Amino acid sequence: MANRFTFPIRGGNLAHSKGQMLAQDIETRDRDLEDYLSGEHGAMRWRSNWNSSLRYPPGSVVLDDGWTMVCVEPSGCTERPAPQAIGPELWVYDGAIGSGSLLARQLIVGNKYTWINGSYLNGYRVNVIAGNNYALYSQVEGGALVQQFAVEAVTTGWIEFPITSKLVQAGTVFAVFMTIAEPDPTPTTWNGDWYYDTPPNQSSPGSGVVMHANSTPDQMWFNKIDNLTGDRTADFATLEVGDVINANGASWSIQNITDQGATILFTIAPTVQTAPDAVYNFVFETVTPTAITYAVDTDWWPTSTFPQTKGLFSDDGIDSVVENDNAYGVDLLIQEATASGQWEAVSWPNP
Repeated sequence: MANRFTFPIRGGNLAHSKGQMLAQDIETRDRDLEDYLSGEHGAMRWRSNWNSSLRYPPGSVVLDDGWTMVCVEPSGCTERPAPQAIGPELWVYDGAIGSGSLLARQLIVGNKYTWINGSYLNGYRVNVIAGNNYALYSQVEGGALVQQFAVEAVTTGWIEFPITSKLVQAGTVFAVFMTIAEPDPTPTTWNGDWYYDTPPNQSSPGSGVVMHANSTPDQMWFNKIDNLTGDRTADFATLEVGDVINANGASWSIQNITDQGATILFTIAPTVQTAPDAVYNFVFETVTPTAITYAVDTDWWPTSTFPQTKGLFSDDGIDSVVENDNAYGVDLLIQEATASGQWEAVSWPNP
């Protein structure tokens, strides 16, 4: 029987490119399959590519559209194993969006979606103003922010970004954030040299070092003494949320600041590192607050087709985002999916 609400993927990653599987997913899957197949059904048996004309006995393993699936139906499996998209694609927001304006260094807008039915995520769109800078981030179940794209808008209105389809299970909480900044034609800047270090784990940086650890890519931790032994305490004191750090061709927007005396810790976006580890000249850009226009449809979600959705807004960094009922100018292209309850996934295909 087809299941349009919860995909039968044991311990599955809640929102993933088809090729991604976390270690805990694999462990859970193997344990479940071992429990299942150690009973009356016996060992798994490889049956090659799925054939629609066959009834597969329990324990049969087949390949269908890149998915390796095992039959778990005691009476045998006759339905197609791999999940399938059904129905038309649709944008979650289908209103006529308006606009607002606020004096700020940057704004963060977004929406938080709770998946009711299992669906494919096929694309994003954002509502933009020509000349402004935008960066879009996704977040699954409150985890790490993942940058999807960054762009300086050359037109005004909706622009679309197709992606490799991602299967999202029912019950998943999926947030999309967008930072908005209006470029300053004459920014105030200061600069200094630090050794950029990307160790596996974070520790307090020594003199002349900035720490950007693999385990905390959303944090850059500077010693206030630069690589030339200069004390930059006064310079760091000028920075605020929304200001920008530049080095080695990369840029990070400051989302939170924690002064720790001899060191200073910045929460940053995007959560990406540069390479290689080396001494770089860091340019700190102070952003002047300006009136930033953003797309908004006030109190849209409660009476929409997706009333479980919430708006997200902040004028003071990612750590200060608040929820409301407004729809903001970010949107998802989705397509409902169905999956057979007769099968369970052993592995996902590569995207």
